[in-house]
Amino acid sequence: MFLWFDAFNHLLTKPDSTQSITFFNSNYFYNNFIRYLAGVMGGPLTIAGLEKSIIPVFVGTAALFGLVLNLSLAFFTSSLKFISLSLLLLSAGLILYISFFYAHDGRYIIPTIPLLILSLGISLSFIKTYFIYKRAEHIFHIILVGFFIYYIFLTIPQIKDELTSRFSGQQKPINYLFVKTLNDYFKKVPEDKKPLVISGLPPYFIDFYSNGNYDLLPFTKVIYLDSSPDTMTHAWGPEDYSDIISLYKRKLSTGYPIYITNFQLDQYYYFKREFKELNEKFKIVKVFDGCNGDCKIYNLSLK
Repeated sequence: MFLWFDAFNHLLTKPDSTQSITFFNSNYFYNNFIRYLAGVMGGPLTIAGLEKSIIPVFVGTAALFGLVLNLSLAFFTSSLKFISLSLLLLSAGLILYISFFYAHDGRYIIPTIPLLILSLGISLSFIKTYFIYKRAEHIFHIILVGFFIYYIFLTIPQIKDELTSRFSGQQKPINYLFVKTLNDYFKKVPEDKKPLVISGLPPYFIDFYSNGNYDLLPFTKVIYLDSSPDTMTHAWGPEDYSDIISLYKRKLSTGYPIYITNFQLDQYYYFKREFKELNEKFKIVKVFDGCNGDCKIYNLSLK
């Protein structure tokens, strides 16, 4: 209840005009909810920057169907009424709540997986009761064993790929590869003014692996850190961050080359919004394509 109160308090509170984002906002809901709903049905989810499926498609779909079936049949079985309703409210409540959050990550809804599995088990007990009533319990056992064998064959390749990627070094750290892409593009030491790169990745991470041939600017005023002047100055350097767009224009007018990337655009709703706003106010031209399209670099200039 406290989490829901906190979220709706943010939704109903008028946002500060000096901030680019709020951590809870109804604007994030549709994009996040569709992704999370697809995720619990077996679709791919972004987990720590990687696209993965957290549950097989037929299990997730059957579990969601089981939630509805359980609630419908539980009214005729008083002993399961409370459990079925609790599972529905817990699963739906978590997904709905986290859909208002600014960051999209599949790890937030992993607690719903055991709830869905438990719901699937309850629905199977209802189905078994039906087959027993029809005196066809052996058919239910055949179907259940068939689904179990299908699940095993479906899971083996995933386990094999996971083990192979972990022990053969094929799993790539996408954040590091992004910084490496920046380093490869900005190989030469600048003769005059250092190019500035607009990125949503935490500046401390980039600074740790950077070759030092470029400096950073924030993608938006509130990202990963609070927006206090001291914090912004410590993260990105001494500048006036009260108006990010004006900051970009000042830098361009004084001869600084500015670049922006599409990295993490699909992961965070507000990055897409900020990028769209920049497209309207600046001229953006693609100059490099890396990480199979995930690390594109664009040049930003005044219109």
